[in-house]
Amino acid sequence: MKTLQDSYFEALGIKRSGNEDEEKKYREAYDKAHDIRKFEIEMYWRRSAYLWTLQGAALAGLALILSNSTLDEECLHLVSNEADKCRREWVELVVIVAIWCFGIFTAFVWLFLLRGAKFWQNNWERHVDLLEDRISGALYKTYPVKNFEAPYSVSKLNELMAGFTFLMWILIGVVAVLIIFGVSALATIIVPILALSTFLFFLFEPELRMSEFGEPMAGRPKKSSDETILVLRGKPRLAEKETQDGAASSRY
Repeated sequence: MKTLQDSYFEALGIKRSGNEDEEKKYREAYDKAHDIRKFEIEMYWRRSAYLWTLQGAALAGLALILSNSTLDEECLHLVSNEADKCRREWVELVVIVAIWCFGIFTAFVWLFLLRGAKFWQNNWERHVDLLEDRISGALYKTYPVKNFEAPYSVSKLNELMAGFTFLMWILIGVVAVLIIFGVSALATIIVPILALSTFLFFLFEPELRMSEFGEPMAGRPKKSSDETILVLRGKPRLAEKETQDGAASSRY
């Protein structure tokens, strides 16, 4: 019966024969998996810092504008008798709404960017898990601990921060509308917007995922299982190019 490791090395194209060439390929795969894993961890935190900087800038800009805001209740009406006086206030209101939209959008992107980055980090960690036994033993998979208690996941806490920030921007918008336009605006403005946003998310969410991710090499495990499955992305398809003599030649 073919084991997970047999399928894994078959997918990599490494024979477990033990000759010198295959050992070099094995060592190179192990070293590259470690290097790319370290690179993905570094990029994970760089991306997070980038999005957090945008969030901080949006919050600071919103706080600055609101602290100096001079919005007049009369100017909040679409049709105002004092249009000349209200032009500055209208521009200010547009900027506030733009910052809010930017904040909630970047928080949304931040949350899913972290999930995408974590996938690639986990991907290379699983490669190391499968490759390390013949090189360094089960070093990376072994945890010398004093108490058998799972530690907090730093990446999951980071996702929690992103999710909280996304929720915070939604609450800022809801509270602002309630204060400015009254309780009735909650049902007439915020609820439809949130419903539309949820609909658009579920409509376009598949488009945010990888295309041509690949096919599992074996059956999918049950949801309650912690088994690992192998997904193999197919080789690039060859395009047919007509040569001058009419014969077709294959190329990438």
